[in-house]
Amino acid sequence: IVDHFFTTEEVYPNVLVRDYARNIVEYACHMECFTLEDHSIIEPPYNSSFPDKLPDDDYVKRLDLPYDTPSQ
Repeated sequence: IVDHFFTTEEVYPNVLVRDYARNIVEYACHMECFTLEDHSIIEPPYNSSFPDKLPDDDYVKRLDLPYDTPSQ
């Protein structure tokens, strides 16, 4: 997990995935199943980039599903 998520040039941008990965590593260290020499590599701020362009409102509205009707 450390090699895949935290030692790369850019840390995976999904906040939930990063948080779960960090918690797994912290728990493994706490249970003494794993030793991490530099604990700062799993702590924010992470080296991630923000998207250049965000979806506009029209695009987001097209993704809206009618939750009040039964599914088929």
